[in-house]
Amino acid sequence: MHSIFSDSHVVIVPTQTKFVEGFNRVVAESILAGRPVVTSAVCPAISYVRSAVIEVPPNDITAYGDALIDLYKNHLLYEQKRLACLKLQEQFYDVNRSWGAKLKSILIDI
Repeated sequence: MHSIFSDSHVVIVPTQTKFVEGFNRVVAESILAGRPVVTSAVCPAISYVRSAVIEVPPNDITAYGDALIDLYKNHLLYEQKRLACLKLQEQFYDVNRSWGAKLKSILIDI
């Protein structure tokens, strides 16, 4: 995985409206690798990393391509999204926000 992310500049998460998705870990992995994400609002993870994302309309293949071209041509935009990744990484290292911590809080409430 490290090699693949190292060889990439952007990660595309093409979730479609016909697919019900939970938190997409590829989005978190992309942020941790310092790679901006291109996805739509159908991907729930977008709310945690919006500043590092180019959001496109759901199911719009052309928009995904256009977003990649924008990131390629607009170096300032790309750098802005890349730097946003660095600011967003800390939340994924916070033990208090982990699956285990959330499960524990649910079980304690029962």
